[in-house]
Amino acid sequence: SSSNSGDEAKRINTEMKLRDVFELYQTAAQTETTSSKQVHAKEVEDSWRLYLAQCPLDDFPLRLREEIPSTPFSRDPRNHHLKHLKFRGLQGKYIWMSLDPGTISTTWHYDSNPNFLCVIVGHKIVNLLAPSHGHQLKPYKIGHRSSNHTSLSFDETNNIDVHGESVYTVKAGEGIFIPEGWWHKVCSDGGTIAVNYWYEGIRKTLWDSEMGQYYIRTTLEHLVATEKNKVLTNANASEHVHLVLRPFFEKGNDLQALSAFVSEHRSEWLRIVTEITHTGAALLAAKLDDGDPSVVGKIFEHESDFVKQVLEKKLDEFSKACAQNVLKSLDLF
Repeated sequence: SSSNSGDEAKRINTEMKLRDVFELYQTAAQTETTSSKQVHAKEVEDSWRLYLAQCPLDDFPLRLREEIPSTPFSRDPRNHHLKHLKFRGLQGKYIWMSLDPGTISTTWHYDSNPNFLCVIVGHKIVNLLAPSHGHQLKPYKIGHRSSNHTSLSFDETNNIDVHGESVYTVKAGEGIFIPEGWWHKVCSDGGTIAVNYWYEGIRKTLWDSEMGQYYIRTTLEHLVATEKNKVLTNANASEHVHLVLRPFFEKGNDLQALSAFVSEHRSEWLRIVTEITHTGAALLAAKLDDGDPSVVGKIFEHESDFVKQVLEKKLDEFSKACAQNVLKSLDLF
C-alpha cells in the first residue's frame, strides 16, 4: 500500500529477483515530473505499491557492496569530528528502495537498535518523537507482533496533533541518526535509495544478564515516584484534607499549631486520621517529613502505633493508585 504499516493486513512480503527490482527502480526513477507522479499516485491509490524494505546489503553482489562505506561517516573528510563517537557492534547494513513513482510512507514505529539512515538518491522526510511522548501514538499491546508500531492508521496519525515531534528533510548525501527507542515515521519519494547502519542497542546488554529484574524494578520505582510527585503537586489540599487541618497546609508547616491541636483534641485527631483520603495522607506525610523531628514526635506521642498504622495503610493505597496510573499510561496490555 502507500504506507508501510504495523498492521500486517496492509503489507505483503514477496520474493523478487534482484534484476527485476532494478528494472522496477529504473521505471520509478525515470518518472521525474511532479504531474506524472500525481497521475500515477491517483492510478494506484487503491492498489499495492512496491518498496524494497530492510534488504541486507550482504544479499547484493560484491561490486555493489563495495560501493557502500563500511560506516556512515568513514569516507567524507567533513565527518572527521564524528569518528570519536563510540557505538556497540554493527548489527547490519540494509538497503531501502522506493520502487514506485509515488511517495510511500511508514506509520510511526520505533526500533530496538540505534541507526544511521543515509540517503543515496532522492530524499526522505523523517519525523522523530522522543519515547516519553509515545503514548500519543497508541502502540500495539505488548505481545503483539508489531508492538513497536502505532496501532493508528497512517491517515489517523496525520489527523492528530503529535506533541513534541521534530521533522527533518534528508537529501542525497545526507544522513540522520535515529536513536534506539525513538518513535519515527519516514516518507520517501519515488526512486529514493537509502542505506542504514544498525548498531547494537542497550536492550541486549540489559536483558542478557541476571540484572533484568533489577532494571525493571528500579525503572518502575522511578516512574511511580515521578507519578507521586505529579499527583501531590497538582493536588488541592482542600479536597483531601479535613477542614480542621487546612490552615496547617495553607500557612505552611505550622507544626507547633498542629501539635497543640493533637494534644487538645485527641479523639478528633484520631477521627481525622481515620477518614483522611490516601492522597490527603500523602500530603500530610510530606509536610511531616519536612518538619522538626522533635515536634513531629510530639504529634505522634499519643496513640502513635494506631495513627502510624492507619497512615501507613493509606500511604500504601496511595502508592498502589500511582502505580496503577503508571501502568494505565503505559497502556502495555
